[in-house]
Amino acid sequence: MRVLLIYPDISRGVEEREVFLQSTFPSLGVNYLATTLSKSGHQVFVYDIFFNYLSNCYQPDSTFIRLVERTIKQIKPKVVGISFLTPSRRESLQVARLMKKIDPKTLVVAGGAHATIMYEQLLSNYLEIDVVVIGEGEITFPELIEAFETKTDLYEVKGIAFRKEETSEIIVTLPRPLIQDLDSIPMPNYDQYLQFIPKGKLLTASIITGRGCTYGKCQFCASRSLWPNCRVRTAKNVVDEIEILTKEYSVENIRIHDDTFTSFPERAVQIFGEIVNRKLKITIDFKTIFNKITPHLLYWFKKAGGRSIFYGLESASERLRNLMRKPKISNEDIKLIVNINKKYGIKVGLFVMFGYPGETIEDIRETYDLLEKLNPDRVRCTITKVYPGTQLYQYATKRKIICDKYWLNEDPDHRYFTFLNKEEIAELKRYDLLFSGRFNGSELWAEYDEQDISYYIDHGDSYLLEEIDKQKLFNKMARQTASILTDLNNKIVKEHNEGNCQAIQ
Repeated sequence: MRVLLIYPDISRGVEEREVFLQSTFPSLGVNYLATTLSKSGHQVFVYDIFFNYLSNCYQPDSTFIRLVERTIKQIKPKVVGISFLTPSRRESLQVARLMKKIDPKTLVVAGGAHATIMYEQLLSNYLEIDVVVIGEGEITFPELIEAFETKTDLYEVKGIAFRKEETSEIIVTLPRPLIQDLDSIPMPNYDQYLQFIPKGKLLTASIITGRGCTYGKCQFCASRSLWPNCRVRTAKNVVDEIEILTKEYSVENIRIHDDTFTSFPERAVQIFGEIVNRKLKITIDFKTIFNKITPHLLYWFKKAGGRSIFYGLESASERLRNLMRKPKISNEDIKLIVNINKKYGIKVGLFVMFGYPGETIEDIRETYDLLEKLNPDRVRCTITKVYPGTQLYQYATKRKIICDKYWLNEDPDHRYFTFLNKEEIAELKRYDLLFSGRFNGSELWAEYDEQDISYYIDHGDSYLLEEIDKQKLFNKMARQTASILTDLNNKIVKEHNEGNCQAIQ
């Protein structure tokens, strides 16, 4: 059967095509699924919207929906699987509607994190979606297609939800057990991506060595809702995939995208040791938590080509980290771990989160001070986003700050939910400027442009507001800040009178 899998993530912004292709990699989930379906005998096509959009960016009709329409009409699929992620759910719905408009008989299947958690909402409100795959799709999706092809009752397929035709009742079948042997999942094939890549070399690729998190208590994370327990691949299976990527696709950098790659530190050491034994020439990046790092692990990581580790710091405030239910660790231990990284020549990145409920200016100041002492190679700031499936979302719904109807809003400015108003977001973005200027770049400016909130009121005010933000951050008295405001405004007025700039009104 002809199956089209669509990954509608268009949020990966890029200014230069070559830069994007050197640092961005194909989606993992949809390509794992494609390989599985191919081995089941189906003719499978993957449409990674951003890669295809990028390759057509100079065409006058290159809006993503037109490109998808062209692909659908060319392939004429009988089944379309669409990834539903919370930030790009609007684009996913557009694709589903387009598919039903072109051919109403096509089976439209939703999968992914948002669909898994919000399956009832999707089926109740969007008739364009026929079936939702709940959780892992590698076993469920082939069974679903077989049932569709043979006109077998969908009740027999575990791990799905669908509408009963006669009554529109939402039917949820028996849950699909999690795949315990992750080594049994075929490795993805990326041949179709080579057409987009200069010289046919996929310089960077991502892998997942396990599903789930052994900790799973962070209030802002939905991992536990998606993967109730943590399962991992064997070291040999992981390195087999890395070797294939290096030999068949000329990959030079591997990014490990596990929630917490070092959940089992000794297994991580085994993976690094296997890379060394096979003499694979690569660089490696991964993310983890401070509590799951040892000097022994860092030694082998560096030996295997380790380049950088991103840690989830979130805040220097231990009080705030406790509110987040982060693993308990002191700032002194964090300093020790960062110093060991530097000893081995491993670059350190830190995730910082602004706007968590209960955060104060003192917490932000404390984070800045700690970063000064840690001197990381990269800091990535983000505003606390509240997504379905998280404890933070339950907190918000219980207090009636938000309800499930929020996710039915298809306004592009509602890709996520935050506790903050626009003025507060604007203020935090200005703090982010201070952090990024000192700590080698954040990406907050790119993530939140859709909120249409400028850093400063206008260009002429930028250095004025930046100075005020510094005074707030470094705990100057209000009267001192007011004095600075007066002095700087007088300066602007003077420059305005001299014809150099416009004064603030």
